[in-house]
Amino acid sequence: MSPNPPDYTVAIVEDEAILRQELAFQLECLGFTVAPFATAAEFYRYLAVHPKTVVVLDIGLVGEDGLSVCQYLRANDLNLGIVFVTACSLRSDRLAGLDLGADAYLVKPIDIEELALILKRLGERPLTAPNPTSRSPDDGRWRLEENPAFLIAPNQTRIRLSANE
Repeated sequence: MSPNPPDYTVAIVEDEAILRQELAFQLECLGFTVAPFATAAEFYRYLAVHPKTVVVLDIGLVGEDGLSVCQYLRANDLNLGIVFVTACSLRSDRLAGLDLGADAYLVKPIDIEELALILKRLGERPLTAPNPTSRSPDDGRWRLEENPAFLIAPNQTRIRLSANE
């Protein structure tokens, strides 16, 4: 890694606290800015205000599983970097994760240097650029869209909101 920290955050969505803390520690030691989360809901709230993020995602999450998180993320942002780091090692699991839009699929235990290189490459992607012809007069402000509920960031990133949110 270079001496300058990257201009993006690596979000770790892992429900096992020890694994989440260890992965965050290792990535921070390699120079990444890390934001760890135990649930998809926590991560969604963060992503709504931090669009320059690459996500490391476990499949076996409590509540919403990682496969549905990946599917949702990819449907709303084609450039978001998504890496599965999971114990699900069956070929069918790997293919399902990649088919839903993950950029990489690593099986635990992982090589942290391999993950770091993947994250570095994904973090170099540009944010999704909004279409200038579809801009509304209130650009630059957060908007709420109803039925279904989406929070729309100034950069046009769309975050689906749950009924509770």
